[in-house]
Amino acid sequence: MKAEINYKLMEARRKTGCTQAKFAASIGMLKSIYGDIERNRLIPTEKEMLLIADGLHMTIDKLFKK
Repeated sequence: MKAEINYKLMEARRKTGCTQAKFAASIGMLKSIYGDIERNRLIPTEKEMLLIADGLHMTIDKLFKK
């Protein structure tokens, strides 16, 4: 996952007003896993990408593509 994707994730989450912990809980993901994805320490699985995109009310294309 490219670095600019991490910024898109972080900005989109912040626009929801959620902390990493609150957002992760809202999509049924551990905060540590979501945090690692947002910090580019972990490449999300397809299922995780779907959960994140759905939680942010975005398509995967919009979220994970340039």
